[in-house]
Amino acid sequence: MRSWESYRFRPALLLLVTAAALVHNVHLSVATRPISNGTNNISAYASNHASIQGADHESLKQCSNRSRTLIIKAAEQALNISIAYGKDTIVVVHELIKSNKSCKDCLDGCLVKYHKAIYNLLDAVKALKKGGYRSVNLHAEAAAGDASTCEDGFADLSKKSPLTQRNQFFEDLCDLPLSLLSVLSVH
Repeated sequence: MRSWESYRFRPALLLLVTAAALVHNVHLSVATRPISNGTNNISAYASNHASIQGADHESLKQCSNRSRTLIIKAAEQALNISIAYGKDTIVVVHELIKSNKSCKDCLDGCLVKYHKAIYNLLDAVKALKKGGYRSVNLHAEAAAGDASTCEDGFADLSKKSPLTQRNQFFEDLCDLPLSLLSVLSVH
């Protein structure tokens, strides 16, 4: 059973995902409006609608500046949520070190990895603000990798990780800005 701590970041994550879906749907609904040439040309609308649905990804590459801005802001919020969750995980790891002496070495390794992950995410935010989307991807992927490495430290010593759910959720959080930016095809 999950504790409340593992759920407290979910509302913000849900909000981000909803915002991204809304931007996606609004853009597609605008792109699929009937062609107006003074007549009710149903076949032109159907043709336009089919071509947009068939080339969904291509359509999103050309989304409006407003949509781009909203998606980039959502990616920044996703990075900030990831940073907050990483910091919260550091607090949890400190508490686990006090109560779980048998895993102290692994947990110490996780502290190092989560500190590194936070710095990577802070660098990703800086890169995002400068328009360096490729750098955002690299830093966010590195942060997700740090959580994975934390988990691997327990497996290497054949110990059960008390951080499995947190590590997985952190990796998922780090993937969210990558997903948002991939909608824009700005790798």
